[in-house]
Amino acid sequence: MSTTNDQLLESVTTCLENIKVRTVTKAELRKLLCRGLGIGPEVASDVVNTFFELITQSLNAGDDVKLAGFGKFMVRTKAARPGRNVRTGESVQIDSRRSVTFMAGPKQKTAMAPLPKVRIKRKKRLPRYAQPVHYCDEVALVNVPPPNPGPLRASLQQHTKIRESFL
Repeated sequence: MSTTNDQLLESVTTCLENIKVRTVTKAELRKLLCRGLGIGPEVASDVVNTFFELITQSLNAGDDVKLAGFGKFMVRTKAARPGRNVRTGESVQIDSRRSVTFMAGPKQKTAMAPLPKVRIKRKKRLPRYAQPVHYCDEVALVNVPPPNPGPLRASLQQHTKIRESFL
């Protein structure tokens, strides 16, 4: 029995590698079952549809669905909360609702290839007094002194003006 399971897993894996589509659809699952098990398309279609119907029925009943080696589908109840209508700005009460979440199992997490680490270069911050100035279609940064230079700087400027007037 284990050899047939291994053969099935190997044939499904090779079929998945040959799929060029990034999203696996029900039709793709049917094709994989036809190739892997050697069954007809009608039977494969019934198997796939029944599988998803059983999962849907269990989730509608409020039960969690745990697939060993793959993951767990859980039903979460989200509480009612206040919201806001974006168009009118009016406060609206959002009703409580149920939603389905999926948590990958440990085997699935380790089987997935890790994403490469990417370092994002942060832009250097402009000085406080650098402001964009628009010339027709071009934008240039011009150093504009801060609006309030402070009393010490103002007194230094006055001192230099007085000194230059005597020289």
